[in-house]
Amino acid sequence: MRIFLVVAITLVATGVSAQQPAPSFCERLAPQLEMKEKTSRKGGDTRWEVDTLGGLKTFLVGGSTLVSFRIEPVGEPTVEAYQRLEDTCQQEGKEMICTVAEPLNLKVQVKGVTAEVESLEGENAMVIMKGSRISCRDS
Repeated sequence: MRIFLVVAITLVATGVSAQQPAPSFCERLAPQLEMKEKTSRKGGDTRWEVDTLGGLKTFLVGGSTLVSFRIEPVGEPTVEAYQRLEDTCQQEGKEMICTVAEPLNLKVQVKGVTAEVESLEGENAMVIMKGSRISCRDS
């Protein structure tokens, strides 16, 4: 009787988790960079943000940070694949904007921590760095 009960509980638990959608690109990136979820006041628009300088202590004492973005193709790293991804990240004024619109690997390094996310077929997202803030929004 106990074996049947364990199997039934396992089937119910796996059935519930199977119905949940897979995490989005930003949802996979956010925990690696300790990003916080933000929702616009008008509703609907959700993004994740992190201040790479780290808050009040840095504000009072000062500080700096180094952030790097790296884009790599998924699968075979050919010259054509790198050329296709060449314009994925662009600097516009004081902003770095990475537009994720095809399968690729995005690596963001902040303070010795490297966050790495592979975008899946059909995923679209924007990762923006402005000043010391990095934000991510799925589209």
